[in-house]
Amino acid sequence: LKSNCGILKYNYIASYPIAGIIFKTQLYNLKSLCGYNKNEGTAILTIKSVIAVGGDGIISEVLTAIVHRQQQMEGFNADDPDVKLPPIPFPVGFIPAGSGNYAVRYLHGCTDVVTAAIKIVLSQTRPVNVVSVHQGNKLEGISHLLTSFGLIGEMIRACEQHRWLGNLRYKILPVRTIFRRRLIDAEVEFLKESTGEWQSSKGAFYIVDTNVCDLVDKDSKLVPVFADSALNLHMTSACSLSDHIKQLSKVADFTAGAYNYDFIQVERVLKYRVHLPTLESQGQDSNRGEVFYMNLDGEAQVIDQPSFQV
Repeated sequence: LKSNCGILKYNYIASYPIAGIIFKTQLYNLKSLCGYNKNEGTAILTIKSVIAVGGDGIISEVLTAIVHRQQQMEGFNADDPDVKLPPIPFPVGFIPAGSGNYAVRYLHGCTDVVTAAIKIVLSQTRPVNVVSVHQGNKLEGISHLLTSFGLIGEMIRACEQHRWLGNLRYKILPVRTIFRRRLIDAEVEFLKESTGEWQSSKGAFYIVDTNVCDLVDKDSKLVPVFADSALNLHMTSACSLSDHIKQLSKVADFTAGAYNYDFIQVERVLKYRVHLPTLESQGQDSNRGEVFYMNLDGEAQVIDQPSFQV
């Protein structure tokens, strides 16, 4: 909804049919307003606020559109992973209407629609971090929640392939996927917050991920930390299946100590790169034997290049 107040981006696909009709006939698409349509190239200059109605994936789409257009207007190449992300110059509100709604849960402690709407009406804002994800010299998306390469990416990919199961897929498919877990050869280079220097870790990992909205121990629970000065990079190496299930269950239940395991290397970083020798050796072969995935804010992102950067 374009007005003097701002823009509304609505996930009509996941809502009632009538909402879809209203959206397509009466509402503008945020990406066009942010410059994907060259005829609307200056629209972002007049935006005062944005409200995203949907799940975590819709929020990521909205933030990607905004940041992409901002970088274009400031003369930066959005596909350059070394370009610093500009701060978004207006507030972005979230109305939960998806499956996970973790961003709203972290912000408000619940996923109640009315509570989220009241927070927006009262103009209650909170700074949050976002990161860019690049591969093959291309911006894949802006993440505000989670970037998780490997097992968690494969879990979300399996869930996407079985949408007909509804929310039940989030209980069934992750369990099936973990029994098919695989170690992925990788070299992870990371810029340490403490020293400002690049270091690397080379080996086989089940998961390489970071919570963009960080989760830290507080008493017996994991609690969100907003606008942290760095990212906690987690690299999960070889471990028994039982230990891995216990660890992932702690994360799912927001239980303290979820990352305090010998098989998880934790580093405080400002950015990191992951090199995948398997994909590098396959080169440009169209019949690739390996396919990898990243969970990018609840959506499965295909990783088909020899390296990616966060």
